[in-house]
Amino acid sequence: MENVVFKFECDSGKIAGTGHFFRILKLYELLKKKFRNRFNYYFLFSAYEDSFKIVNRYIDRKNILLKKKNNDNLFFLKPNDLIINDTPKKISKYFLSFCQNKNLKDIILIDHDDIDYKNNYYIINGIFSLKKKLKNKKNIFQGIKYILLDKKYSKVKKKISNKFNLLITTGGSDNKNIVYRFYKIIKDLKDISIRIVIGPGFRVSNPVFNLSNKKIIFIKNQTSLHSYFQNTDLSITAGGISMFESLASNNITLVTQLYKNQIYSIKKLKRIKAIHLIGKGNKIFKKKLVLIIKKYQKIKNNGKLKKNNDLRYIDGKSMYRIEKILFKIIKKKLHK
Repeated sequence: MENVVFKFECDSGKIAGTGHFFRILKLYELLKKKFRNRFNYYFLFSAYEDSFKIVNRYIDRKNILLKKKNNDNLFFLKPNDLIINDTPKKISKYFLSFCQNKNLKDIILIDHDDIDYKNNYYIINGIFSLKKKLKNKKNIFQGIKYILLDKKYSKVKKKISNKFNLLITTGGSDNKNIVYRFYKIIKDLKDISIRIVIGPGFRVSNPVFNLSNKKIIFIKNQTSLHSYFQNTDLSITAGGISMFESLASNNITLVTQLYKNQIYSIKKLKRIKAIHLIGKGNKIFKKKLVLIIKKYQKIKNNGKLKKNNDLRYIDGKSMYRIEKILFKIIKKKLHK
């Protein structure tokens, strides 16, 4: 085994957003730490809007491969190399056919439906399992305990503050300017501190960059929001990975459904009362948003907010489980 190819999609929010890429980064860091310079690592993605610009901020240009229709830039792949796929849609039949022609022995799919592949493949489904549970097989790992989060989320250590602290994040992009709209709704609430996450896919024209208020703390150029979630009481998120990070941090979690694929996770979490739905598409439920914030402000003032050891829906230990799966697959390949 010489090469690991991470296949994903990434853009400013029109097609893929940045969530798949940041999950790939976590896996990359995991493998680099364990196997040091044992393998060559490559990052394969399509040339969508701002894709290269975003990825190039975190990955050396020489390791970047833009997708080509005939995959001729993957000529170097050998049967014992490894593909790790984390894309918003199913891996294409054409690419699977390419992998079979190359006789690639192992493929790992993140949040994906089952496939027809003659060699070994493994599916790790955290978020996808909330949409569809696959037939149980030895090569399929599914359920909320496999929602891919940084290891830091395995522990909750809240920092006590007299103020009511809010965090607003829509992930790496904000092409609908939802963050600014949230701010306009809550800016006049008393005794609150607002943390706003600026992702790498934010356009320079986003009105959030024009905000100036002592209540605001801007968070920029971060690959992990763990410490910021620990310093906040309530999170306003989209229905992507930040929603799960908020839950793992024991935050009160208010969610807006920005994209259709988020409906399944949101529906499940709303049904068990793990989250509050405060928006859908371009619509924000303004009155509901304000009432919920005021409600939890009052609860905090009475000293009855969640504590560190309260039961969490997301235990934050997924990366430890996924680590075991990855290392077992790779070590097996190294001994072939």
